[in-house]
Amino acid sequence: MELMILHLIFVALIFLTSFLTPERISSLKGQYFKHSIFFLIGFVVVHFQHILDFVTGAINSSYSYIWVNEDVVLKALNFSVIGLTSFLLGYYFDRNDKLLGKRVKRKFEERPYKAKFLLWLSAFFLVSYFFTVNPLYLAGHYGEVEMGTGATYFILLFEVVVSAYIIQMCRNATIEDRYFRNIWEYIKYLGRPFFICLVVYLVSVMFSGDRGPIITFSLIFLSGYLMVTKFKIRLYFYVLFIILGGFLFTILGSIRSQDKSLGFFERFQSSLNKESRFPQKSILPFTQELATSIRAYHTTVNYIPERHDFLFGRFQYQQLSLGIPFFNPLNNLMFGDSHYKYRSSARFVTWINQGDFPYSGEGTTCLADFYFDFGLFGIVIGMLLFGYLFRILEVSMFSQGLPSLFISCMIITYIGNSIYIARSSFGFELRTVLWVFAILLINKYVFNMKRT
Repeated sequence: MELMILHLIFVALIFLTSFLTPERISSLKGQYFKHSIFFLIGFVVVHFQHILDFVTGAINSSYSYIWVNEDVVLKALNFSVIGLTSFLLGYYFDRNDKLLGKRVKRKFEERPYKAKFLLWLSAFFLVSYFFTVNPLYLAGHYGEVEMGTGATYFILLFEVVVSAYIIQMCRNATIEDRYFRNIWEYIKYLGRPFFICLVVYLVSVMFSGDRGPIITFSLIFLSGYLMVTKFKIRLYFYVLFIILGGFLFTILGSIRSQDKSLGFFERFQSSLNKESRFPQKSILPFTQELATSIRAYHTTVNYIPERHDFLFGRFQYQQLSLGIPFFNPLNNLMFGDSHYKYRSSARFVTWINQGDFPYSGEGTTCLADFYFDFGLFGIVIGMLLFGYLFRILEVSMFSQGLPSLFISCMIITYIGNSIYIARSSFGFELRTVLWVFAILLINKYVFNMKRT
C-alpha cells in the first residue's frame, strides 16, 4: 500500500512538473485540444485509476479480475511510471523545437483539390454498409453478434474516406486562406451531404451500442476545424467535453447491457436507474470500463517472459505491415507459426485467458503491446518515440503553415484515436494513416489531373 501511494505521488509530481513547464510555441500556449493531453487522460485512466481506487479503499485485493496476480501488480505499476516518464521525456526532447519547426511549410506550394470523388465514395461505402450489416447488430447487439464480413470492410473504408475528405477540405481551406467564424460555417463548408452521411452513421453506431466511432469522429471533426482556425479551446469547455464524453461512454455501455427486447429509449431510461455492473465501484464510475483494461496489462506482465519468451518486435512489425495490401500472408510465411494468438497483443492476451476457443476479446494496452516485444526496454523506447511524434503532430497542427500531406493524415488519425490508444497500440493506427494517405493520393493524381 505504501509503495503504491509513493508511486501515485511520483506520478502527480511528474504531471505537475509537466504542466508547469513553460510552453515555448505561442500557438500551443493555452491550447488544450492536443494529442498529448487526450492520450494522457486515457493512459492515466487505464494504468492508474484502479491503483488509486485501491489506495483510497474503493476496491480491494479480492477484485482478482483486474489484479490477475497480486505479485505482479507493483512490478506493472513500476513499468507504468517509467512508461509515463518516457513519453513526457520524448515529448519535451526538442525544447526549442528547432527540428519540429522545419516540418511545416510556411508558403503554400500546393493547390486546392476537389473532393467530390471522396464525398461520393463515402456515400457509396455507407450505403453498402447498411445493405450488408446484420440487422441485429444495429438493434443493439454490439458485442454479441458480428456486423458481417462485408459490412466490416465497408464501414472501415467509409471511416478512412471520411477522414480523407475532412483532411482534403481543411487543406483546401488553409490554402485558400479561409476563416470560419464559428462551427456552423465549418459545417456549411464541408457540405450538407457529407454532414448527413456522418450523422446517419453515428446515429446507427449509437443504436448498435458501440461508442468508439462517436468519440473518434467527434475528435476528428473538431480537429479539422481547429487546424484551419487555430482556435484555442478554453479550459472549461475542454473539461465539459471530457465529462460529457465520459458520461456518453458509460451510458451507452449500460444501454448495451439492457434487455434487447426493449426499445432504445426504454433501455436508455432503464440504464439511468441501473446499478453499476461492476462488482466493486470505482471512485470515477464514468471511466471504470476503460480502467478495467488494466487486466490485459497485468495479464501480460504476469505471463511474459516467465511462461513465454518476448516476441522481439513481431507485433510491431506486423502492425506496420498491415497497411500494405496482400502483405499479411507473407507474415505467416516469415514467422511460421500462424496461430491466432500471434496476430496481435490483444489476441495473445485473449488466448492467455480464454485458450484456443475464445468467446470474446480481452483487448490490450499500449504498454502491454510494447512489453510483449521487448519488455521494459520496449516500453521505454516506444513511449519516447511516440512522445516525440505527438509533439511533432501538435506543432504541425497549430503552426501557421501547411503540414505535408502525410503529416496531415497522422494528425487527424492519431487525434481521433488518442484516448483509445492507451487501451490498444500506437502502431495499429499507422495502417489507417497509410490508407487515408493512399486515398488522398488517388484523389489528387487520378481525379484532379487537370489541376496538377
